[in-house]
Amino acid sequence: MLPGFSLRLKNLRTSKKLTQTEVAIFVGVSRSIISAYESDTRYPSYDILLRLSSLYGVSTDYLLGVERGRYLDISELSEREAATVSEMVELLILHKKGAVPK
Repeated sequence: MLPGFSLRLKNLRTSKKLTQTEVAIFVGVSRSIISAYESDTRYPSYDILLRLSSLYGVSTDYLLGVERGRYLDISELSEREAATVSEMVELLILHKKGAVPK
């Protein structure tokens, strides 16, 4: 059993506004298999886990619950754009902690 695995999958799918069918097509399984992953009745193979990780832009460790952080692939951005994204994330975190006035 992988605690939280099914919930992480479902949350990632819904946050990207994808249907189970769309995810199934991307990773190469049936919709019912995606449903089984999201209901904790079945777990993906290593290959499918990698495809899910790629689709959602998270590490396999995140999917498996080994790490809590999420990552955003900004490799196609310029250095300036990447720095701007980083600054925005830092401001959002400070704002959430109440360290930055609204």
